[in-house]
Amino acid sequence: MFGKKWRIGFDTKIAAEWTKIILETEPVAIVLHGRTLAQAYGGLADWEEIGAAVQVASSTPTLILGNGDVHSYAEALEKVARYGVDGVLIGRAAFGNPYVFTSETITATTQTKNIFEIALEHAQLFEATFAADPRYNFLPMRKHLGWYVKEIPEARQIRIELFQTTTPKEVKAIFQQHGML
Repeated sequence: MFGKKWRIGFDTKIAAEWTKIILETEPVAIVLHGRTLAQAYGGLADWEEIGAAVQVASSTPTLILGNGDVHSYAEALEKVARYGVDGVLIGRAAFGNPYVFTSETITATTQTKNIFEIALEHAQLFEATFAADPRYNFLPMRKHLGWYVKEIPEARQIRIELFQTTTPKEVKAIFQQHGML
């Protein structure tokens, strides 16, 4: 069986108990998200609970990957060291932040490309990848564009403009109009 992502419980934290049952199917990996289903996106991920699942699986070949509230490469390494997970998934922290996966501290002066060049390239790659599909629509790309601009002044107005785009060419025009490229 291939790996599966699980939460630490529905409304009660039961990761260790679930892990025992899941291990009976001999999965290659288990990805464990540190919040219950009832928590959804609220509250903090419980890495102690993830660590308890790691202990349960320690005598098996199953990999345990942790997920939840990891905002940097350094934090991921800290989770591996502290809780014994075999790896860490970074989720929402990557939205609009492609540098989250690097071990270096990235600043505006050390970026090889500015974030808006990356956003435009993302839009261009999206179009190049999916435009041949008869059902192609640029709409899914818009939310990503919003994440790229979330930290800048006038982000609200720029997002409004970006959320109306239908092509990378329009995205480029907006970025140029606002002095971002």
